[in-house]
Amino acid sequence: MSANDFMERLLDGVEVEWTVLGDESFVEVANSGRTPVKASQRVSGETPYYGANNIQDYVDGYTHDGEYVLIAEDGSASLENYSIQYANGKFWANNHVHVVCGKQGLDTRFLYHYLRTVDFMPYFTSVRLKTIP
Repeated sequence: MSANDFMERLLDGVEVEWTVLGDESFVEVANSGRTPVKASQRVSGETPYYGANNIQDYVDGYTHDGEYVLIAEDGSASLENYSIQYANGKFWANNHVHVVCGKQGLDTRFLYHYLRTVDFMPYFTSVRLKTIP
């Protein structure tokens, strides 16, 4: 069964409105709370401190509380498997991750799983990859 056949059967009889995922009426960008703290200045605690490559530390305090997807801004360990993280509850986000969540009918957990399937390579404009001879 092809992917199109599967979708047609899955949605049989259901009205669907397709829209661009980047539409800001469906995705909230919560970057304003991001706060970097040097390792030497962090107060140890139980709150996960997220950077581009997952949890970097555990600190006291938090910048966000809720269900979010964290997208590496820079410093991802792998360009082919770009760093997309799911955070739920209280956490601290530094300035190396974009913090987003679904709204108005877009489930944040679905957004996370969807973004894990995206090939981000075509969107990197300033990356120069070295070719191995």
